[in-house]
Amino acid sequence: MQVTEEGRNHIALKSVGQFDNSLYETHRHHRLTSSLFGKIIKRKNYTPCHRHIVDILYRSVPVTNDMSYGIVNEKVVLKKLQDEFGISATPSGLFVDLEYGFLATSPDELIDTDGLIEIKCLPSVSRAGAY
Repeated sequence: MQVTEEGRNHIALKSVGQFDNSLYETHRHHRLTSSLFGKIIKRKNYTPCHRHIVDILYRSVPVTNDMSYGIVNEKVVLKKLQDEFGISATPSGLFVDLEYGFLATSPDELIDTDGLIEIKCLPSVSRAGAY
């Protein structure tokens, strides 16, 4: 699971496209990613960890209606961000931590060398008329 800096850069470059990219899936497998990290860190001592371990090791990501909504509208939100703030962003791949190779993250877009964009499009917010 441990990677060199060169390996991490290769994975990040070649895994752009997230779930549309088989290399993304390959390198994401058996790693604790940002999407599950919150559940792990918030787990109470008395809460069994079995379900979390199964999620990490054997997860398959079902596409729900809410996820489909987010994927479709993510591009619209990104375009608005770019137009309104003059942001130039590039799609991101999977970044594996150099020290702890079991940790990884995949932001939606990268800004220059030190910024990122993570877009969440929630249909419940849209239905409420918040945007």
